[in-house]
Amino acid sequence: PYSSVSLQLGTDPGKDASIYNNQPTTNFGGGDNAVLKGWFIVWFYKNQLLQFDLPSSIPTNAHIVSAQLQLYQKSGSGNGDVTAHRLTRSWVEGTKNGSGTADGANWTKYDGTNAWTTVGGDYDTTAISTSTVSSGSDIIASFEIAPLVQDWLNGKYVNNGLLIKAEGMVSPSFASKEDATASKRPKLIITYTCECGQVCEATPSCDAEYTP
Repeated sequence: PYSSVSLQLGTDPGKDASIYNNQPTTNFGGGDNAVLKGWFIVWFYKNQLLQFDLPSSIPTNAHIVSAQLQLYQKSGSGNGDVTAHRLTRSWVEGTKNGSGTADGANWTKYDGTNAWTTVGGDYDTTAISTSTVSSGSDIIASFEIAPLVQDWLNGKYVNNGLLIKAEGMVSPSFASKEDATASKRPKLIITYTCECGQVCEATPSCDAEYTP
């Protein structure tokens, strides 16, 4: 049988932030997220970072059937693709929203102090998933990232989270974990199962009230 778990930033452990090449030393860890690719004399880019902590309730021998990342689009212009990539370095969310001394990730630093290997974030350039976004609001952008969640679960990769970036000339704004409406915050719905004959449950933690 299938089991599923739904994770939502702001309720479950995790973090998110935006990084912007036009404000390369500014942290945006405390407000809405956005991705951007645009041209006005020079190129402008904004990438989104986010990370969900996988719960211990998912057994390490589970097979991930689906892992759907859902981002709530509050506004946006343009039509084009947005891609999700595996982050290869850990990072700090920070608490700023475009002002003050950066205490977390920005375009040039992964923690406000130490530099990314490549400005704009250290990530696998091969996209895990692609979602086509369009102008408008109250839209859900969905990304299927089951293979990556499987690799995190198996220990193939460290879970440093995801980088979301625009490929087309688009500028959607997504609700963050700080959004006042909890249902709009980034969500990850994981569906999993186990092979026949395998115990598909996490190892219980025994205490005085535990009953086998």
